[in-house]
Amino acid sequence: MPLIFATKLLCKSPLVERVATTDFIHDAAQAAIRNDLKFYFLGGKPGIALRAADNLRAIHDGLDIVGLRHGYFKPEEEESICEEIRALDTDVLWVGLGSPYQEAFAIRNRERLKGLTWIRTCGGLFDHCAGTVTRAPQWMRQAGLEWLHRAMKEPVRLGGRYLVTNPLAAYHLLTKTYDTSSQRFRRLKHYRH
Repeated sequence: MPLIFATKLLCKSPLVERVATTDFIHDAAQAAIRNDLKFYFLGGKPGIALRAADNLRAIHDGLDIVGLRHGYFKPEEEESICEEIRALDTDVLWVGLGSPYQEAFAIRNRERLKGLTWIRTCGGLFDHCAGTVTRAPQWMRQAGLEWLHRAMKEPVRLGGRYLVTNPLAAYHLLTKTYDTSSQRFRRLKHYRH
């Protein structure tokens, strides 16, 4: 939502809406069913990915989740995990290890995971799909306060992270968001060259 707000303030053509992964998974599941795509869930606490998979299969009849694994593994296990993911002919790997670990995993293993259609980092998606973590009320989501809801639910784990990352993200949004059709962009482009 902060990106939406920044584009509304600074761009002629702002972004219309955000797409939260917790909403997107349902569209992705329907697309996977239509196109015979196979999912693999990697992450979460032991048992959470299984509960998430069971719940999603109950909602989306025909969803093919070919494998899953919790997110508690040693670095030396990564190679065998990637081999399993590829051996199962996975199309879409959902990596829910939390940020920045999931992004680092995806980058570090992209060569080992060649052949997959998509590696999608997804944070706490499995917790939401498993029903162990609730989403913020709709009004908080629309106001861009889902992060606050999460911080109130898990203050020890998320409070410190948000205190550091939110001001930094706000700085980058306000100083680096621009409309390519604006005068400001043309001036920036001129100074860069």
